[in-house]
Amino acid sequence: MAGTEKKWLIGCGVGCAVAALLGILITVGGGILMTRPFNRAVTSQRELTESLGERNEYVPALVGLERSQLKRFHAVRLELNPLCAEFERIATKFQAMEEFEEQDEEPSVGEALHAVGGIMGAVVGIAGNIGHYTELRNRALLTQEMSLGEYIWIYVLVYNSWLGHPPNSDFESDREDESFSRKERRLIRDLLDNHVHSLTTAGHGEEAEVWRRQSDRIMDSARGVPFDHEDLPSGLVTCLEPYRSKFENLYCPEAASLELTVIHKKGLSFHSE
Repeated sequence: MAGTEKKWLIGCGVGCAVAALLGILITVGGGILMTRPFNRAVTSQRELTESLGERNEYVPALVGLERSQLKRFHAVRLELNPLCAEFERIATKFQAMEEFEEQDEEPSVGEALHAVGGIMGAVVGIAGNIGHYTELRNRALLTQEMSLGEYIWIYVLVYNSWLGHPPNSDFESDREDESFSRKERRLIRDLLDNHVHSLTTAGHGEEAEVWRRQSDRIMDSARGVPFDHEDLPSGLVTCLEPYRSKFENLYCPEAASLELTVIHKKGLSFHSE
């Protein structure tokens, strides 16, 4: 389930303790506790792809973003927002485990069992909610007739490029080293290249060059964010500005590492990319 670029389940601030507990939970109760939400996520992902295409196939509008898109994107964010509180609640359990591990005094047996029980519940909770969040996102996108590629294009430009939130933040959102993985950068580069191609074909060479520079830089930039430490084109800012408070209020740092993700099933296991 967890890849080297994803830290959802085994790296949310509690290291090997969570990894070991997760392994036990998957072995003993994974079929009952975890596979159902992941199966639903996989099914909804297949429906979304069959209906609206693969992530890297999306071709942005010539203007980059349209207000009608932002309204649909906002509707999707509203659907996802209730789950953010659940991710925050689970995050507090991971943080409590970190504090427990760092305390100087030797804990009693009762305290240790209580801590283990709390973290096991958190692992089960985060696993189920990853599947639920992914399915809910896919269903909301189908309702809005928005492909995952279109959603990712808007999400990255809004939350990472414009509002400056770090990519792939999670329960350790105070860190400064969040960045997109190599696979995620390639996906974003594909979307940038699609935009460059459509602009060039339409005779907008000057605008195309602006986006081509972002495509050329993204693989080697510090975070893999388009327009990182640069201003977005003024037309995009004008389009986005009326939504600033709405989008800020719907940002969920604990779920940021899920936003670009698809879940695949192979045999009895699941993996993300």
